Amino acid sequence: MKRVIVCLILALLFLNASAQEWAIGIRGGLNMARITNYADDWGCFGNVGLFGEWKKDCWALEADVLYSMQGVYFDGYRQKDHYLLIPLKGKYYIPACKGLNVFVGPQMDICLDRNTMLFDGGAPAESRNCMLSATFGLGYRFQFGLDLAANYNIGLLSNMKTSGFDPMRNSVFQISVGWCLYRRNK
Repeated sequence: MKRVIVCLILALLFLNASAQEWAIGIRGGLNMARITNYADDWGCFGNVGLFGEWKKDCWALEADVLYSMQGVYFDGYRQKDHYLLIPLKGKYYIPACKGLNVFVGPQMDICLDRNTMLFDGGAPAESRNCMLSATFGLGYRFQFGLDLAANYNIGLLSNMKTSGFDPMRNSVFQISVGWCLYRRNK
């Protein structure tokens, strides 16, 4: 037990002694969204929100809270959903390229409002209000605070609660621009 306590204390001292960086900022961009197994057409929508990042050496952990519109238009059907996206991304900054980073992580998609219109008069099926997605992508953070990112989000759960449908998942490409409002080196 004493060895465990000593190891924990040494680990905490090491973490405090090494270079760490905190960053908080805003982000906004465009979504190209569709629903898999449902429509081949892509809809263009927007996203905006906040991010926070903790970085140590080449590794970082970033959490975002984004308002995002997603949906699809095709053959007399329109669906425009309003989501709160909460991704938690593990990032790796490539040492040879300063600000270049790759990231991957889970994302919670909370549907705030669903606007579905069937032009043939049919009723929409019951859908989920909370879903899980995976996100991965590539980013670049400039020294002066500009943050660029391109990522792909794919739903891990079907959008529909009702069985009998092929799994319909959100499929979203996002391009975003951000700005670090606060950075602190420790």
